[in-house]
Amino acid sequence: MTSTPSAAARPAAAFRVMVRGAFVPSTVAGLLAALGFLVVSGPGSGLSALFGVLVAVAFFASGFLLMARMVREASPMLFMAAALSVYMGQMIVLLLVFMGSRSIEGLDGVAVGVSILVVALVWQGASMLAWRRARNPVYDTTSESGTLSPGAQSHAHAHGRDVAAQERPTATTSNQTKERL
Repeated sequence: MTSTPSAAARPAAAFRVMVRGAFVPSTVAGLLAALGFLVVSGPGSGLSALFGVLVAVAFFASGFLLMARMVREASPMLFMAAALSVYMGQMIVLLLVFMGSRSIEGLDGVAVGVSILVVALVWQGASMLAWRRARNPVYDTTSESGTLSPGAQSHAHAHGRDVAAQERPTATTSNQTKERL
């Protein structure tokens, strides 16, 4: 017998699925970019690109992991507020890292930027692919008894719809359908 995860566990599980699906491909792509800079431009550029890979992977992984810890319920308002606060915190930390890295002698800015771009593109693509493969529902479904789920009921109530009318089946005749058109 399988049990469905609670509504509180779904957001955290979704973020973990996306991190697992994106971490390895983006790290490998970043390491390949660093290897390319090492071969083409030398050890200084290769190390600079490796620094960019570490910054980008830490940036994206920390955001997803913080969201998984912060969002314990599926409230859209809470989710958006948490997402914006995590993103703002990430931007501040990233700004501080870049300001601190300007004083590093021999850091190749092009190698850092390209490796961050490679990791960012692969991370976004891989995380969306992982999300799609996870097949997480993005809308409220009806329960097995045919009634609307609590989330769908609150949505209908917030928009002034009659929940009871939505739960009972209605039979329309062809004349009623024609009148509506």
